[in-house]
Amino acid sequence: PGHDPLTNEENEARFHNFYRANATPQVVVNGRAVPDAGGSVPMATALYGSFKAITNEVLAHKTDVAIDLKVTQQDGAVQVNATVKEADPENKELKLRVVLAESNIEFDAANGLRHHNMVVRKMLGGDRGTARDGDTFSYSGTVKIAELRDELHAYLTRFERNQGVEFTRMP
Repeated sequence: PGHDPLTNEENEARFHNFYRANATPQVVVNGRAVPDAGGSVPMATALYGSFKAITNEVLAHKTDVAIDLKVTQQDGAVQVNATVKEADPENKELKLRVVLAESNIEFDAANGLRHHNMVVRKMLGGDRGTARDGDTFSYSGTVKIAELRDELHAYLTRFERNQGVEFTRMP
């Protein structure tokens, strides 16, 4: 679909290292790629229905996983504390991935979409996630919003320079 000013280095790394994907759009639910996940605005209602059915199927399964998440915003910073317990102790590959997402971005994308919800802006703990410590996963950290905004702008500026493209707007 072309260059995307809504992405960043961590999202690119997550896309390749975690999802093992090489093209967009790419939708993964519960570790499985969803086929035919993209399309234009007129296809949105049908795609939403498909995604809702897949999500409802996953949510129908019960789990013992316990998530304790506390997020506060104060003085231009976001503090995040996350703890996960009872996650499959036999699966040594599991990682905790926590993201800081922007709830709504107004941006006219090439595919005709104008409203972008829950855009990942930062992978807290890095794109490879946080490993288990005993039987618990945990993350604690602070993100300064102004610094994050500067990081995102610097990435897009480098991207433009290195790829020889120019974004009409950096959301």
